Amino acid sequence: MQSSLSRPYVVSVIPDTPVEAEQITVADLLIGSVSMAGVLLAVALVLGLVFGVLRVGYLKLFTREPDHMPPVSPFD
Repeated sequence: MQSSLSRPYVVSVIPDTPVEAEQITVADLLIGSVSMAGVLLAVALVLGLVFGVLRVGYLKLFTREPDHMPPVSPFD
């Protein structure tokens, strides 16, 4: 059972001493977006390489049985 004497939480969104916002230029924004795209591209390349190597290794380790069906060709 909850006590009716609990103290409420007080959250202040505005600081007591306001600080001026940091100025961001268009060049800073472009450099940041290009660098973020580069990081994401590098991560995608590394993950693609890792999963590709894992898949090729899995397929070499667990090969399927050869297919014994005759070849089908529309020209025969």
